[in-house]
Amino acid sequence: MEYDGLNVLKSQNYNSGTEVHSIMQYKSGNTTYVFPYKFKVHVPKFKTPSPISN
Repeated sequence: MEYDGLNVLKSQNYNSGTEVHSIMQYKSGNTTYVFPYKFKVHVPKFKTPSPISN
């Protein structure tokens, strides 16, 4: 089985991150397998570091 690629169908942004809907394709001979693939990316809010006090 050989990996053929990833096609992004839809990407949606949220306050907490991004959700991506896509499909993965694998080929084996003359047969192509298509799998739905969904993943979420959560990005924490960046907190500005405070200055070091002596």
